[in-house]
Amino acid sequence: NIVNQKVAACQLEKLGHRADVVANGLEAVDAVSRVNYALVLMDCQMPEMDGLEATAMIRKHEAEQASRRLPIIAMTANAMPGDGEKCLGAGMDDYLAKPVKLEHLEATLARWIPGQSVPDEQKDPVPSDTRAPGHDCVDSAVLADLRELDSSCGLLSTLITHFLEDVPNRLTALQDALQQGDVGALARVAHELNGSSGNLGVRNMRQLCVELQAVGKTKDLSRAGALLAQLVSEFELVRQRLMAEHATIAHDTLADDV
Repeated sequence: NIVNQKVAACQLEKLGHRADVVANGLEAVDAVSRVNYALVLMDCQMPEMDGLEATAMIRKHEAEQASRRLPIIAMTANAMPGDGEKCLGAGMDDYLAKPVKLEHLEATLARWIPGQSVPDEQKDPVPSDTRAPGHDCVDSAVLADLRELDSSCGLLSTLITHFLEDVPNRLTALQDALQQGDVGALARVAHELNGSSGNLGVRNMRQLCVELQAVGKTKDLSRAGALLAQLVSEFELVRQRLMAEHATIAHDTLADDV
């Protein structure tokens, strides 16, 4: 997921780390075999080979070669109970729930990379009642964190553009899955949209995606149509909010250039 990748890479850069990004579990196994990494952040759901399988293969190679144990940290949407325990059972050392907050990532790296200092206590989060009225569909605090990651707002602008272009395709895929009764595809696409929604603080869409994932796993599609209709309506609110944010970024950039 390009949104997840961009956010994680930018967070790691801000914390002073260099990261290689791969597209799937097979590429992850190959990269680990060639480079002596300090740590791996392993997405759980990937094409070709998922994170659980990739971790098992890495652990098998370590045992065969009697090499050091590479810290592997799961990155999971954590939508279902027991996801964290499943990751640990597969051989991972720790897990981070997506969307990953910078302070949580920093603390996790400090636990698993030798020589990393433990971060100072973080400031309290902004109370929800301080957010602007009418903006509940998108968490303003999340947008502020993304602006802080990239002072030029290039990251946030790129993420918004990608999200607004990608979501209509996801909604179409969900509609197709529902019409075909394909519960696996329904759960998979909902999971993907859940992740990108979380990164931008699109809270209500994310919750609807969590519910669609649960519907897909139970294979009872009786509620899926209503949930999908809500998701489509919510996206229109989110689209307007993010377009306004995008316009503000463009205005601020022009003002800085004058």
